[in-house]
Amino acid sequence: MMKPPRSNYAQRLRGFPGVVFDEEGAACQRGAWQRLFRDRIGADFNGRIVLEIGCSDASLLSAVAARHPDTAFIGIDWKYKAIHDGGVRIAASGLPNVALVRGRGQAIATMFGGGEISEIWIFHPDPCDRDIELPNRLMGEVFLADAHKVLRDGDSMI
Repeated sequence: MMKPPRSNYAQRLRGFPGVVFDEEGAACQRGAWQRLFRDRIGADFNGRIVLEIGCSDASLLSAVAARHPDTAFIGIDWKYKAIHDGGVRIAASGLPNVALVRGRGQAIATMFGGGEISEIWIFHPDPCDRDIELPNRLMGEVFLADAHKVLRDGDSMI
């Protein structure tokens, strides 16, 4: 028997095809994000992809993306409702340069190919402060090695 999703918003994410991806869908895009955004943005695409880990409802991401239509932005968050709200925001604003992923920041090496990302933004990296949450911490040796792999040479993590 199949387990029901953890959130009422899980099924609603399917209402944003091509905008909201789950980890599996993002993994299928691995190495192809440039093509996806070139198709969406067109000839004006500058080839830069900015990744925000912990994007919540994508309010910051969508505001920045609106000001930089030639750059691609991908937001990742673990919370279904936050990504759903971000999907609503992105769909309503019609931003072709934004995609959202409902998943874990720790999985970036499975979602992005080597050198595929220009910048990684992490504004609140370790909200896990209870002992039981420590395994969920983002900033660690494995994540930093993965971040190094997906970043282009000379690009940065903020």
